[in-house]
Amino acid sequence: SIKVNGRELLDRPMEYNLFRAPIDNDVMKNDWYSAHLNDFNVKNYGVLSEITSEGAVISLRQAFVWNIYQPIAYMNVRYVISPDGIKTDCKAEFSNKVTFLPRFGIRLFMPKAFDRVEYFGYGPYESYIDKHQADYIGNFSAHIGDMYEDYVRPQENSSHYGCKHMTVSDGETEVTFTSSQDFSFNASEYTQEELAEKGHNFELEKCGSSVICVDSMMAGIGSAICGPALAEKYRLPLPVISARFNIKISKAERMK
Repeated sequence: SIKVNGRELLDRPMEYNLFRAPIDNDVMKNDWYSAHLNDFNVKNYGVLSEITSEGAVISLRQAFVWNIYQPIAYMNVRYVISPDGIKTDCKAEFSNKVTFLPRFGIRLFMPKAFDRVEYFGYGPYESYIDKHQADYIGNFSAHIGDMYEDYVRPQENSSHYGCKHMTVSDGETEVTFTSSQDFSFNASEYTQEELAEKGHNFELEKCGSSVICVDSMMAGIGSAICGPALAEKYRLPLPVISARFNIKISKAERMK
């Protein structure tokens, strides 16, 4: 839950995100479903909260689990809540069940009114670590509804690679995301589950929220389906991944 002046900014609890809607190239998608990257649960092993010079600090150890099977990963997380915003530091260690990770990030469901995005990174078209030659680095802004890439067969789309910062706004409040390194983000009216389940674009249904995915890392979209396997430099470095996500909330001033 994130509230500003009593107003809730999240339609659902914020969550960690390891899955993307498979694209045509993702021949390894069955491994993702077998590892339950798409529907895992989170188990906590104790929480420590304290007040420090940084702010309110919440530390915990978590596991990403499904049913009685071996956990997908264990993760240590540290949240710092202060007037500067929310800082999240996490370090995850994945099991041998996960041999290829599509993404590592956080997902937020924000009210539909948060429909304007501004970012500095590769744009204006969708961009990925191994697919961005049609784009260039700059400042871009758009309405979320205009950012969707309409593939006949619904799939992962509209991520933006190499970002320094990204802001989503409803005209009154701005929520700005940064990280300790360049990151990718996706802003959509559709969930990744909806894109993964539907076979045709005319079947898609909007979820009623603005779905914001901020990825410390997003794997490349090349694969061995029609050439060599995805190069290691375009993959997430398993088994250990560390990331930092910063969220700053302020009064809207820049966007129109």
